Amino acid sequence: MIDSLSPGLSFIQSALVFILSLGLMIFFHELGHFLVAKWNDVHVLTFSIGMGRKIWRWKPGETEYTLSAIPFGGYVKMAGESYEARDADAPPDPRSFAAKGLRARAAIVLAGPAMNLVLALVIHFALAVWVGVEAPRPVGIYAVSPGSVAEEVGLQVGDRILRMNGKEVGFPRDVVEAVLATPAGEPVRMTLARGEQEIELDVVPRYDEASGRPLIGIGTEGLQEPVVGALKEHGIAEQAGLRPGDRLLRVDGDVVKQWRDVQQKLDAAIGRRIEIEAERDGKRIVVHLTPEPHHLVEEGPDGERYADVGMIFRDPMEHVGLFEAGRTALAETRLDVIYMLNSLAQIAARKVGRESVAGPVGIASVLAESYAYGLDHLLRLIALISVNLAVVNLLPFPVLDGGQLVFIGIEAVARRPVSERVMITANQIGLVVLLLLFVFLTLNDLDRVLPFSIFGG
Repeated sequence: MIDSLSPGLSFIQSALVFILSLGLMIFFHELGHFLVAKWNDVHVLTFSIGMGRKIWRWKPGETEYTLSAIPFGGYVKMAGESYEARDADAPPDPRSFAAKGLRARAAIVLAGPAMNLVLALVIHFALAVWVGVEAPRPVGIYAVSPGSVAEEVGLQVGDRILRMNGKEVGFPRDVVEAVLATPAGEPVRMTLARGEQEIELDVVPRYDEASGRPLIGIGTEGLQEPVVGALKEHGIAEQAGLRPGDRLLRVDGDVVKQWRDVQQKLDAAIGRRIEIEAERDGKRIVVHLTPEPHHLVEEGPDGERYADVGMIFRDPMEHVGLFEAGRTALAETRLDVIYMLNSLAQIAARKVGRESVAGPVGIASVLAESYAYGLDHLLRLIALISVNLAVVNLLPFPVLDGGQLVFIGIEAVARRPVSERVMITANQIGLVVLLLLFVFLTLNDLDRVLPFSIFGG
């Protein structure tokens, strides 16, 4: 039996976080369809959050507003959504969806995914104003790929990247952008700090067939001081006595200088009681705890496990004005879209296994885990999932918004509507496929938490 989707939260708390988070994303999506339908004078029959049996309803006018029992979805039901034949004996209702022009119908369909992007923008803007934006910090190399150009020119783990082509580096993405902006065959000049020494190297990026872009073969990260940023309520670290703001000095007897050092020591001590020495308000304290395997992260490629003690590092933040908050919101939403497109490409190319794909139980667990660290962490995840909903809904698949756009596109080219029979058949097939996918993803989620494997092996 699953007692909780996230350690630190009860099952009821986790379920509420999931339902409210999902409900917010669904509300914005359906609100987009609804508002643009109203703008185009379409008769909206029902606006529903949830699917299945209606558990609450309100009808102040021509539209019925409902909450339905199954939280996995929602819908806006409009008159004439079946694209009735235009040459029928009885002319269609002029306020029906089918009676509207191609542009109006396409706008109504696109409005749902567009509002999911708007939700992400609003969240990122609010967080930038409320919490601040990530401050620049030193960027280090934590991995060098064997046989890569980075290894050939002498880049080393532990090097700090100061500048790329003379431009200051404050985030890992600055390194990626500099490599991508370098013309093919041209070198990128890297200024590094290695110990007390500053060195410069010219590195020619090498095109990587697998990723479809130039690479130099390094893994980079923003260097994090070993300072506790947030603790999971009732988590291992909190119960041991650690508090936000504590600076960790030693973990399991070894000095730690970066948060990566902390995580590596915890990973190596799973199931074993260890001592952590920290500094709080100028005084040294000692706590003891036993790291547990992370319940959301799978084993690494070599079977390595990752520890979870319910604490994360403190991100350096800086407060900004409204203009900079807006610019940050646009940039973060853009990065979310790029991330989701890359993820879909990886899935389509079968470069990720089923272990990397989450269904409703997995999403609920991640949402609950984020909320356990604070509302701001939950909101950031909601923004990412909302972008995911926008991107997935635009896929050209029956039942999804992208599939409806395909039908509208065919009508625009053929200059006549797709037959109702073809649309009904395509949508029925699409619905069956989506239901099967839903069942598979749910079983895949349960396979991670049950003491036996559903899929064998």
